[in-house]
Amino acid sequence: MHKNGFFPDNFVIPNVLKDCSALQLIGFGKGVHGYALKMELYDCVYVASSLVDMYGKCGSLVDARKIFDGIYERNVVTWNSMIVGYVQNRINEEAMKVFYDMIVEGVEPTRVTLPSFLSASVNLDAIEEGRQGHAVIVLRGLELDNILGNSLINFYSKTHEIEDIEFILSRIKERDTVSWNLLISCYVQEGQVEEALDTCRRMRSENFRLTQFQLLYYVHLMRKEGIKPEASSAFTGVLSACSHRRFLDEGLEVFSDMVSGYSIKLNMEH
Repeated sequence: MHKNGFFPDNFVIPNVLKDCSALQLIGFGKGVHGYALKMELYDCVYVASSLVDMYGKCGSLVDARKIFDGIYERNVVTWNSMIVGYVQNRINEEAMKVFYDMIVEGVEPTRVTLPSFLSASVNLDAIEEGRQGHAVIVLRGLELDNILGNSLINFYSKTHEIEDIEFILSRIKERDTVSWNLLISCYVQEGQVEEALDTCRRMRSENFRLTQFQLLYYVHLMRKEGIKPEASSAFTGVLSACSHRRFLDEGLEVFSDMVSGYSIKLNMEH
């Protein structure tokens, strides 16, 4: 670009910094930062926000915060970049402080802000704060997509409130495997075998394949309830659990997946 007489502007630099973030090229990102200063593009909120994002995602939170504090007029992207950077680096207390500062400044959280805030709440076991995040989602009338919905399910899994989790799952527009996995995890933690099996059945009815995640959790459930697996294989554990609980149909479904879906060779253990 330089060789041809073209110089990156405030539209090009954010895209370059985005690539630096994705590839963890903090050295190159610092070079871009220096270029932005030289070309007097530093005052552009889009460039500055991209720098906050790049430094945050590359783990240099001191630099990210320095730039963040120096931005005169922050937009929602700036706030989100700082919060996400803190959460990704497990500096959860600071993430929550920035979130509340954002509210005080009159900037409305978005569906990018709230999953990060909920993650910070989970990491800190901050139940009341997580409920406040849920309240913001409701008050803003945000539709639950996979990311936002799964963040809520993950939060409520820490509070062991199964009914809330089931309600949230029902409100997610397009459920994915993560959504189902989180619910199964909650059932397993609470020792609700029948509900966990029923959830797998519902997954199959919506054309989701039974994953190794669910299978391993059944083995975990058996151990939790004092049921000794007959073999180390997750499939064997599931079949044993189904047999113990007299869930013949579910056991046959898992058996079918072993043979046709996963091409597992059968032996006497199965």
